[in-house]
Amino acid sequence: MLKNGHVLLARAKGYGHTFLPGGHVEMWEGAEKALIREIKEELGITVVLKGFIGDIEHEWMSRGRKNVEINHLFKVELKNDEEKIFSKENHLEFIWVSVENIHKYNLQPQPLVQLLKEIDKRSNAYWISTLGK
Repeated sequence: MLKNGHVLLARAKGYGHTFLPGGHVEMWEGAEKALIREIKEELGITVVLKGFIGDIEHEWMSRGRKNVEINHLFKVELKNDEEKIFSKENHLEFIWVSVENIHKYNLQPQPLVQLLKEIDKRSNAYWISTLGK
């Protein structure tokens, strides 16, 4: 979510990195419906999808094990702009961060930092991969 030059970031309590709100796609659920459902579960708010941004293939190591994910990125807006943002899940916290300062929040996957700084200048879908790097 982008609003007034700020992006909403999520952080799992006790971890040193941030990520975009959202979650995992359930079996037989499309990416768009999954995002709307996950944001409702995590934040208790309803969003409207405004377009597809692109995909990021991402790998990282955790506890000696390689993990891989595909991030589907969408532009979203609050259905009701007056809704308050607070976590409905005890292990997550959410913060509004200036796009200019997102590099200070260890946003993962890393390619999101540059993408968010250029988001208003892009007219085509975005794709990047950190696999094998």
